[in-house]
Amino acid sequence: MTPTSDDSRFAEVVGADAGTPDRLAAIDDQIATLNARVKATSPRFAALVPHYRADIDALLDLRLWLTGASV
Repeated sequence: MTPTSDDSRFAEVVGADAGTPDRLAAIDDQIATLNARVKATSPRFAALVPHYRADIDALLDLRLWLTGASV
């Protein structure tokens, strides 16, 4: 993930003591936050967009794995 203050939130998502519904909610929240960052990124910082998208892809993979959904 990109080095942000949200790294601690990601640690909560993959932690062992959170229930699956809590994890899914945290993942959804993080995806929404990253998506908002993609939309708000100015052309000056366009190089950050691929990193945000990679983080979103990783979170979507984690979400699929947690829900047991197959692609």
